[in-house]
Amino acid sequence: MKNSIKNVIERQSLLYQALQENNELTVAELSKYLKCSEVTIRRDLSKLEKMGKIFRKRGKAACIPETPINENKNEEIQRIKENIASVTAKLIPEGSTIFVNSSSIAMETVKKLADKRLTILTNNVRIIDSEQHPETTILLSGGEVRFPREILVGEFAASFFHNMIADFSIIGSYGVTYTAGLTTPLLNEAEINRIMIQNTSGPIILVADYRKIGLITNFKTASIKSINYLITDIYANQEIIRQIEAQGVQVIQVNPY
Repeated sequence: MKNSIKNVIERQSLLYQALQENNELTVAELSKYLKCSEVTIRRDLSKLEKMGKIFRKRGKAACIPETPINENKNEEIQRIKENIASVTAKLIPEGSTIFVNSSSIAMETVKKLADKRLTILTNNVRIIDSEQHPETTILLSGGEVRFPREILVGEFAASFFHNMIADFSIIGSYGVTYTAGLTTPLLNEAEINRIMIQNTSGPIILVADYRKIGLITNFKTASIKSINYLITDIYANQEIIRQIEAQGVQVIQVNPY
């Protein structure tokens, strides 16, 4: 029995090492590499996943890097946001009309869309400082300005979005769970986000880094089922990600490196 346990530990160690060296591998590739059955590989992967060392997606497995270290946290978080934004921007076709809410990742996505002609409807005042395609139209909602985030809320802003229809929504959220859905600590912001989602004729794209996955705050914006895509990173809690996928949401997890 001791020898059997030792063999299992050694095999799982080799499996984990193979994933570290190759970024991601399929079950079949790992089976061939370790010279054992795919059933055994799946069992080992389940164990490593429960330990929080790997994640599995669409028949492949990959290592979960360590959470960004504190001394470089701001730089790491910014890189994660930019990579999420880059992936999100690829989902938006030329000529689209899009809602963009007040989140920092949504704003990063706008920067990545500078090469496309779009109509952008937003309550994010910071969009004024962003470079855009010369034929892009920006419509700023108006309303009460909230500092330091520089966002527009209130009855005037809500009325603006009530009268608009967009092809896509790019929505950031302070909290994301499969039970409470999208939540925010600001009541007025929840109302604006809710209207954007309701008035979107096409895909609704939720952008959120790992810190927001599993967090619940005071005011609900929408249920998870109302979202088409979640773009996040590989640090996100994998159990919550699986539950979100079970609600019919297509999840894309980006690697910050």
